[in-house]
Amino acid sequence: MAVEAMKKGAYDFMEKPVGDQTLLDRIDAALSEDQRRRTAHTECRSFQKAMDQLTAREREVLALLKAAIHERDRRDFGHQPENRPGPPDSHSRKAARRVSTGPHEHPAPR
Repeated sequence: MAVEAMKKGAYDFMEKPVGDQTLLDRIDAALSEDQRRRTAHTECRSFQKAMDQLTAREREVLALLKAAIHERDRRDFGHQPENRPGPPDSHSRKAARRVSTGPHEHPAPR
C-alpha cells in the first residue's frame, strides 16, 4: 500500500495510529516542500523565459562562457593533490605549447 501511494505522488506515508504532533509535523514538512518546489518551478520558468529572449550572439557568448567555466573547473579539479598528474612527457609538452600558442604561431624552441 505504501509503495502504491508513493507512486501516485504521495509526499509521505504513515501507518495508524499516528500521534497528533507527528501528523502536524508531517503536514508542515509537506507544505514546506510544496512551497520549495513551487518556488523552484517559478524560478525555472523565469530563467527559461529570459533564455528564450536572448539574441543569437548572446547565446553564442553564453556558450563560450559556459565552456570556459567548464574548462576552468576541469583544470582546477585536475590540480588537486590526489589527482595531480606526473610530469608530462616531451610529446605532451610540445602539444600543450602548440595548443596554447594557436595553430599558426610557432613557439620558440626549447
